[in-house]
Amino acid sequence: MLKAGSLKFLTMFRSHLPKPFAMQLFPELVRFLQAESKVVHSYAAMCIEKLLLLKDEGGRSRLLTTVLSQVVRNPKNPTFNHYIFESVAVLVRRACERDISLITEFDSSLFPRLKMILADDVREFIPYAFQLLAQLVELNIQPISPDYMFLLLLAPNPTNSWRSSHEVPALVRLLQAFLQKAPQNEVTQKNLLGQVLGVFDKLVKTPSTVEQGCYVLNTVIEYMEYGVIAPYMTFVWSSLFTHLEHKKSVKLQKCLVIFISLFLVKHGPANLVDTMNAVQRNIFIAIVDRFWIPDLKLIMGTMEVKLTAERAIYEPEMPEISENVGYTAATFVNLYNVGRREVDPLQDITDPKQFFVTSLAMLSASHPGRYPWVIRYNLEKANQDALIKLCTAYNCAIV
Repeated sequence: MLKAGSLKFLTMFRSHLPKPFAMQLFPELVRFLQAESKVVHSYAAMCIEKLLLLKDEGGRSRLLTTVLSQVVRNPKNPTFNHYIFESVAVLVRRACERDISLITEFDSSLFPRLKMILADDVREFIPYAFQLLAQLVELNIQPISPDYMFLLLLAPNPTNSWRSSHEVPALVRLLQAFLQKAPQNEVTQKNLLGQVLGVFDKLVKTPSTVEQGCYVLNTVIEYMEYGVIAPYMTFVWSSLFTHLEHKKSVKLQKCLVIFISLFLVKHGPANLVDTMNAVQRNIFIAIVDRFWIPDLKLIMGTMEVKLTAERAIYEPEMPEISENVGYTAATFVNLYNVGRREVDPLQDITDPKQFFVTSLAMLSASHPGRYPWVIRYNLEKANQDALIKLCTAYNCAIV
């Protein structure tokens, strides 16, 4: 029988153990998760995480679900709880990087346990469960299974899923995954999109969740076809303008600028102007004057740096988990290995400098005489010269 004193040794030298032998140790390690000693159950959790990284897919998902079942029944210490869920995340991530077909095995093994966490209302673990479900949804090959679609029907329900603010980041992540992967006809059924936008409206009302609400809205705009979202745009603009007028939040102002920019590039200037002006006559010009023109110095002053910067994928090392890290019923802890890969909405634009100046030239052509004046009186001389050079290089004119 494995002794508690062997845990540290096993963790340090796990790479030298025969893989079948290492897998046989899991039942004993699970037993140590229930130990009263913080040192013992923390080392057991860390040892499980390290062993799961050994390159042997056979049987690992079944062993993992056994571990999850034990932890769910005995949520004692937030440190080893976090390690266990992080272990699940890294196993799914790394195994599927090598063979995406393994997602089917993980679905069948993990989904019932995650569903059990939600059904039993294990409050310490609900945000972890939502993050892992989001990871599984993102890795899934379309179409999403009916089990996941059932969760999609529950997630936007404000009477249950959104009851606690610490669950919001994980729930938003799950909604984003659904909106990215779910068939659009499924999303439009039973007013599901209306419920999702109701979540957005609820979140932007509260200063602490403004950005989370805008994440939901941006995902809708990015992945839904215009014909699907068009009936809801009056509600969206009304909600944004109302909250902006009452709160005057800097966060909300920033989110509005990002949202308008995203809508513009995904669905075109005509749809942007028409849907905004449908709420209030000529409100588009008023918004542009209020948010873009006063900040034009800042925007243009940093434009050259932004246009020449290359997009890079930076993945830092996961930090060591301290004794104080983990879940209580009132905090949110992010799973590092469930990190969402951001997709560039403008990946088709190969030359951002050209796109910028040609777009600016087209905009100025629609309002001759307006933008040269704006540039002359709001832009520093050095930035004006830089803009002229860009226009000359790409044979564009601001009229």
